[in-house]
Amino acid sequence: GNARGSLDGVATGFSARGPQQPNYAFGSPRVALQELFKSVSDDPKARTQYQLDRRVLDFIAGNEGSIADSLSGVEKAKVQNYADSVEAIRERNRKIDAMASTIRKHVPQLDAKYLDPAVSTFDRQIGHTEVLLGALISGLTNVVAFTVDELGHRYTGIPGIEGEKVNMHDVGHGKSIGGLDAETIRELARTHHMTLVDRIVKRLKSVPEGNGTMFDNTMVFYFPDGGETHHSHGWEYPFIILSGDKARVDLRRRYIRLPNYGQPGHSTLGNLYTTLLNAYGNPVEHYGALDTGLTRFGHGQTGPIKQFLRV
Repeated sequence: GNARGSLDGVATGFSARGPQQPNYAFGSPRVALQELFKSVSDDPKARTQYQLDRRVLDFIAGNEGSIADSLSGVEKAKVQNYADSVEAIRERNRKIDAMASTIRKHVPQLDAKYLDPAVSTFDRQIGHTEVLLGALISGLTNVVAFTVDELGHRYTGIPGIEGEKVNMHDVGHGKSIGGLDAETIRELARTHHMTLVDRIVKRLKSVPEGNGTMFDNTMVFYFPDGGETHHSHGWEYPFIILSGDKARVDLRRRYIRLPNYGQPGHSTLGNLYTTLLNAYGNPVEHYGALDTGLTRFGHGQTGPIKQFLRV
C-alpha cells in the first residue's frame, strides 16, 4: 500500500520494475483480494466482470495490431509497444486460467473486519499479509513488495491509543500522542511488523516445496522507514534479512556491517539489488541510480557485492 495514494484502491507504489517505471500497489486487502483472485471468485458479478475484461483485451489486441500494420517509423513502434503490452496481459491471463484449480485452493479467507474500508492500520497490515501469502503460495507471483507504512502514514489501531490517528512523521520528531511517548509508539508499530514477518516465515515453512519447504527458497527483507536519523543522509540504512537455506545469496545467520560511506569496500543499496538480480538470473550491470557524491572517492559503484554471491 501507499499511504499517499488511495488506501481503498490502487495507487503508485514505492517499488519499480525499471527506470521511471513504478509498480502499483493495492491500498486495501479487499481490493487486493478482489483483483488478484477474481479469476476464481465465487461472486457472479466478479466472474462476469473478469470475462468482460478479457473480451475487451481480445478486441484491443486485434485492433491495435491492425493499426500498427498500417503505420511506419516512430508511430508504428509506439502502437506496437502498446499492442505488445496488451498481449503480455492476455498471456498472463491465460497462465492464470491454467492455474485455476491451484489458485482456488489458496484464496485467502479473510474476516469481515479486514475487508471493511474503515479497517485499522494494524488489521489492514494483517489482511495484506494474508493476501500476499495466498498469492505466493498459489504461484501467482514469486515476488511481493509490501509497504507497511512510511513517515506520512496515519496509524490507527495502535494498542493503548486505538482511537488516535497517529502521524508517524510527528512520531519521528519525538511527539507524544495519547499519553504514549514517540519511542514507545514506534516500538509498538515495529513489534507489530515483526509479527507479520513471523507469520510469513511460519506459513511458508509449512508449505512443502521440492524436498523441503517454500521458505527454503525465500528471502524476506524488512527495511526501515528512514536512515540514520529522522531527516537522514542515508549513510546508515540498517535492515533485517530472513533467508531460507537454499537462497542464492549468502546472508544467513549473521550480522553484517559493510565499510562506511566512501571507504574501500563501501556498497550502496543499488549494489545490493544488483546482487539479488544477478544471483537470480538477471545479469544487469547495475540497478538504480549512481551516487554522484561517491565519485570523488574513486571507487567503482556498479556490480554486485561479490562476497554475498554463492559460488
